[in-house]
Amino acid sequence: MSDEVRIIVDGQNGSDVAWNGFGIRHVDYGDTNPNTALVRRGETRDGQHGRRASRAIRGSPAGFVAVKLSESDEHHGGLHVVVLDYASIQQPPLSAEVPAQRDLVLSAAGGNGESGHVGGNGEPGMNGNQGAAATRESDATPGTNAGRGGEYGPLPIKHELSNAGEGTNGADGGDGGTVQISVDEHNMHLLLATTWDVRGGRGGEPGRHGEPGRGGIGGEGGSGHTWSELVGFQYHCTKNCVGNSTSTSSTALVGAGSRFESRMKALTASTRAEVVQGGNLQAMIARVAAQYGAMRHPFISPGACCCAGGNGNCAGCRSTPIHKEFSRSRALDGRNGEPSARVMTALFPGAVGQNGSVNIVVQSEDGSVQDYSSLYKLELLDFEVEDENGDGIFEPGEHVLIRRIRVKNSGGMPSPKCQIPVTAISSIWFSRVSGEQGRIFIPNSIPPGVTVTLEGTIMILIKQCDDPPPIGNLFFEHDNLRIMAVMPWLNRVLPNFGFSKTIDIQFPIELRNIDYLPSLAQGIRSNLSWEVYNKSVKPLGGSTESDRSIEVDISVDSRSASLLSPTQEWASNVINEVDILPDGSAVPTKQMLRISEDAQNYQELVLRVLLYLAIPSRDPSAGDAALVPVQVIQQEELRIQVSSAYTYNPRAEVLLVTNPATDIHRYQAIQTFLHDNLGTEMDEWNVGLYGGLQYTAEEGEIIGESVLSTYSGKIIIFLGNRFDFLKTKDRSILQFCDPNVLAQTCAQGTSCLFLGSAGDPSYVKLLQDLLMPIPHEMNIAAKMPIGSTTFGKMSNLVKSISQQILVESAKFSLYKIPVKTRWYRFGTANQKAEAKTLVKHLHRNLPQERFLVTAEIPEPLVSTNRSEQQKNDEGIYTGEDNMTSSEKGKNRKPLGNLIILHGSAKHVSLRATESQTLVTTREGTDSGARDGVPSVSYRLNDYEAFMCVASYPTRKLIELAWSGHTNDGGDDIGYPFTRLQAVVLSLQTEIYKEIQAILLETGSINKLPRAGMISDPGPFLRLHLPILAALLQHREANSATTLPEHMVGLLQHIEASCFPQSKRQIAKAATLTLYRRQIKLRKLVMAAIAALLKRKLSMAADIRRFHQEARSLHSYVHSDRRNTQNATVRRASELTKVSEHAFTEGHKTSRELFPVTDYCSAEEWDRRWKAREETRARMRTEVREAQEALKRMILGSSSGDRADGVAGLRSSELAA
Repeated sequence: MSDEVRIIVDGQNGSDVAWNGFGIRHVDYGDTNPNTALVRRGETRDGQHGRRASRAIRGSPAGFVAVKLSESDEHHGGLHVVVLDYASIQQPPLSAEVPAQRDLVLSAAGGNGESGHVGGNGEPGMNGNQGAAATRESDATPGTNAGRGGEYGPLPIKHELSNAGEGTNGADGGDGGTVQISVDEHNMHLLLATTWDVRGGRGGEPGRHGEPGRGGIGGEGGSGHTWSELVGFQYHCTKNCVGNSTSTSSTALVGAGSRFESRMKALTASTRAEVVQGGNLQAMIARVAAQYGAMRHPFISPGACCCAGGNGNCAGCRSTPIHKEFSRSRALDGRNGEPSARVMTALFPGAVGQNGSVNIVVQSEDGSVQDYSSLYKLELLDFEVEDENGDGIFEPGEHVLIRRIRVKNSGGMPSPKCQIPVTAISSIWFSRVSGEQGRIFIPNSIPPGVTVTLEGTIMILIKQCDDPPPIGNLFFEHDNLRIMAVMPWLNRVLPNFGFSKTIDIQFPIELRNIDYLPSLAQGIRSNLSWEVYNKSVKPLGGSTESDRSIEVDISVDSRSASLLSPTQEWASNVINEVDILPDGSAVPTKQMLRISEDAQNYQELVLRVLLYLAIPSRDPSAGDAALVPVQVIQQEELRIQVSSAYTYNPRAEVLLVTNPATDIHRYQAIQTFLHDNLGTEMDEWNVGLYGGLQYTAEEGEIIGESVLSTYSGKIIIFLGNRFDFLKTKDRSILQFCDPNVLAQTCAQGTSCLFLGSAGDPSYVKLLQDLLMPIPHEMNIAAKMPIGSTTFGKMSNLVKSISQQILVESAKFSLYKIPVKTRWYRFGTANQKAEAKTLVKHLHRNLPQERFLVTAEIPEPLVSTNRSEQQKNDEGIYTGEDNMTSSEKGKNRKPLGNLIILHGSAKHVSLRATESQTLVTTREGTDSGARDGVPSVSYRLNDYEAFMCVASYPTRKLIELAWSGHTNDGGDDIGYPFTRLQAVVLSLQTEIYKEIQAILLETGSINKLPRAGMISDPGPFLRLHLPILAALLQHREANSATTLPEHMVGLLQHIEASCFPQSKRQIAKAATLTLYRRQIKLRKLVMAAIAALLKRKLSMAADIRRFHQEARSLHSYVHSDRRNTQNATVRRASELTKVSEHAFTEGHKTSRELFPVTDYCSAEEWDRRWKAREETRARMRTEVREAQEALKRMILGSSSGDRADGVAGLRSSELAA
């Protein structure tokens, strides 16, 4: 069903006018007679001209209609329409009923102009005729020319001929008509359902010119003709010639000469076909015959022939016919016809018809009449909103007051004389209020252009929350508030009331600045604090005029913690009331929390905090004494980790560093593995309990001493998971490690294992800072006093450092070597080249050490600026221009110095693994669970457990390797591998890397001593193979006890590692000095092992068997045994149940990430130093702030004594 009732007096469209009642279109060719477009085809081969298009027809104008409106008696909300008069070829109905919610449309639109027409296309020109082919008697004839493209036909002389038919312009649209609407004054509201259309008709679209005709294709010329023609006869003398009385030889000679002469004539004749033109064929034949020396017809001369001394031919001469090819050429093709030209005249659309007019006649009750040309238009401009209780907050459950609504009549006549109600619109968060409170009315008869402000208030209710807001989220919503006006009787919404306002919906109070410690130890009392903030402009609380109670409800699991109530009793649930909360202010609150002594270690304690607020409005009929309901407007969960306080155990070999996000299952798995499986005692330090890795600072200290320094020579395991640290987010334990402290600790034999940190970029940054701890920026390092740390030659520097390594006193020292000139650089010096030369020298001679080399940037001693030079006592400039050559040499620009930092040795134990998942096992039945439910336990996976053993300090690994068992007498640790297997494989790997550092890396030791030239290889081994030296010089190595089997395998693997380990090494061994170095190193290692074997193996045959078995571990041919480290990795991957690739790539050591001595520029040196100092400053600031927060929030232990475990004991106290 249509939504409109239409009364139509439209004009006709031009396209409809163009067709008569019989379906035949009237054709208008303008001033061209169509009959003249015909072409007589016998007179020309040109194509017919394109037809000129006919003129488009204009749309006819619309008519006139006058109607009167009144309320319908048949349809409530409908209209009754009476047609008073009309003038149109379309006859409208005399009356009509318009049902409710349907529109009356009075249409007096002009007809649309017809679109312009398309001109006819020019006809293509005819093709030319083909010419006649050539014959023997006649030449070929040429093809005829083709015709040109057609034009649009003859026109009067005043018009130029066009090649294609012209199109025509679009026709104009018809003018709109006139609509008159009569309505009584009390029925003006009916005009809202009435629309009209008095638009002028649209102009027609422009036509299009015809396409020009293409030219025809010229006729093909006649083909040529070639034939063979007899042109004459040639005669040759024979032995039968008449009168032949000479000898046979003479006759033969004459005959041969005759034939030769005829052939020469033939050669001089043309060899190709002769071209004939016109009627000269016979002449051409005679000319060719003459060229061949032939007679045109057979002829017997009466005289003597050539052989008889004559010039003729006799009856005895032999005649030969002469044939020749003749041809007539192909004729020319006819010309192609020219294409006709395109019509370039612009075509235009038709003009739009003029709009018609509307006349609205309003008759008053007194009989007077007013005419208007446009309808009223009520437009909503603005409105203001207020909250019901005046606190400036729009919150769920209260009313919004809509006031000062501004409406403008932007139409051309007064608004209706009836009350138009205005109400609010319901939405997601707004609910409309019924009755008088939910509406106001627009005043009657607002004049055109006048704006009025409506009196009264519209109320709309903000809906209540169905559920409390999510945990950790403040309630905040927004919604668009809209109002509408409805025309009475028609029950229609006024269209121009689209203005709206966005309302922020929230509660007037909130919890903020919640402060608590994320980790607490058992038995500790701590303060929680928060603020209840009032965002409104009125005081709130049970003791204020608003009488809206505020409560903060806190609850905790009573088995692990308790809360101190306002009555000074410990309970699991406490309610804190806020009686008065001033506007725009916050009331701070503290709550004491006590952790139970028997709370489970590393369990997560959850405190639930609920903020309650009384609803904003109450039922007036309930009276003042009625209880006002409260609702939860905010809920928070505070998660606190329960962790054991730090207690130093001198027997502990492992320090486990945890954090506030340490998972209880991971902690229990590590504790079980270290204590139960390995029998190792463990200390634990939670950075969340102490604000970092430092003890409590004493008076006058910024931060305390690091706990890491207490565990020299032991193993420190760091958990690398991410965590939040007080007010800082997403941190890792790597950001709490002071690189200076960690470097000193590792230098003292401590081993560090970072579980789950291999993929953290901070791990690489930390290694760079601690392996090369740059102590000063370049300008300070360059000003070191000349003394014991300054050397004139590289060899002296290497010798000094080697001696310090042997006495274990080389710890992160700075050295200096002056830059020297080189003869091959023509007396100049290149600092960068000298530095890189020193890097290679250090790497060749001290391959197990790390150095960082840079060159200082020297300042010039003499200025080359004459104005800046100084005069001496005699007034002579002392600048370089006035110096002698010797003076210039002494005053030459300084060459500067090379600065050398001796960093951490390569054998320091720093290792990080990738994040690993725990292994879940189900055993027995959980007594605390329902019957039949198995208990779940967690353990480290095989790879992570193996890495924990492999990360033992070198001293511990060697001790375990020689002892062959654990302290409790067993070696089975409940995993697929024994602890001894992990120890041996770890030692094999580390010693293999030491050996390869000498043989495989960029350089190697220049001069390896021969095994027979040194009486004691110990110093050499301690300097260049420190782990191997510690293994061979262990106290058990000097005893007479039998060598354990696993030690035999370890020593054999070490000896096999001295052989070439790749095809490249094997190839070099045949030609380069590397082979001799390998032999020397292998003999040195074998000599050191032989000394041990003589003490452990008394039989010479056993020693020979040892070397044979060691040799069998390596193969030059088989790839699986060429690299002996492959066997170690293969065995380790089998024991840990991972692939060889996963085993190798699953952990990163300092030797792998920073393997060599390096060079850096002075700028890079300063950049590293600055970044390192910024990191340390940031860490010190965070630690200081965290420890201050701990002092402020920790109240002590439950027994009332000072919590020394929480404060953190100092190492001096531990020593005491």
